[in-house]
Amino acid sequence: MRILESDNAPTLIYNPNKQYYDTAGVPESYARMTNLLKPEEFILSYLRDEIKDKALLDIGVGPGRTTPYLRSISSNYTGTDYSENMLAPCRAKYADANLVLCDARRMDRFEDHTFDAVFFLWNAIDDADPEDRILILSEIHRVLKQNGIFVFSAHNLEARSIPAWEFQGIARARKPTRFISENAARLRAYLSISLDRLSILKKDVRQRGYAVLHEYEAGAGCVVPTYYISKEAQTRQLQKAGFDRIEAVDKDGAFITADRYRDYWYVYYIARRV
Repeated sequence: MRILESDNAPTLIYNPNKQYYDTAGVPESYARMTNLLKPEEFILSYLRDEIKDKALLDIGVGPGRTTPYLRSISSNYTGTDYSENMLAPCRAKYADANLVLCDARRMDRFEDHTFDAVFFLWNAIDDADPEDRILILSEIHRVLKQNGIFVFSAHNLEARSIPAWEFQGIARARKPTRFISENAARLRAYLSISLDRLSILKKDVRQRGYAVLHEYEAGAGCVVPTYYISKEAQTRQLQKAGFDRIEAVDKDGAFITADRYRDYWYVYYIARRV
């Protein structure tokens, strides 16, 4: 088993997000979300015949929002998550499903060329550090069969409007202590956001094509770092990891044309393993 540096050292993105998902109440809030998003509906319809009854891997499954939809396409389904707290509601709801506690950075439990399709939805890959993201893409490539399909979503650094930059407004609370603490957290978040906006103007960020921005999670009253990437940089990452025939889908459930790419703050990608 590979020992990753981030297993024993503080990380920019991974550790804060892992702590967030393990926070009491967070899994329950995600468990209330049960519907597919429009791009997911579109993609599953687009790929249904190709992946029907095939081996499917659902990474970052959490409380199981996508589980019933993918299992309706194939009974050969495996769901994974790196947070036992997030996975617990899924285990309770789908006791007969193959659900595994697993870190996407190292999926040693799966043999090479095991799956026909891998899904990593709801921008969950953006919860990993830049170096770990490359490890994840490599692992996904390894476990996919030849011409296997990889579907994921990612935050769009080139979007005209990024929700993470918006002030969350004044929180209302009856208790003065709660009012003060909640609004202090929102103010700190907005200050972090302002620094983010300045940082991405740097030349090195434009050259790399990605940046780490901070998003305020009201349910947990905390700020979590999130990875944003340009389409060009994401395409380079995928091609370097061994993927091609890359397609992009917008949040309205349609393939993105070049002139509309900046209209969307997150993008779904479909890629094929070479």
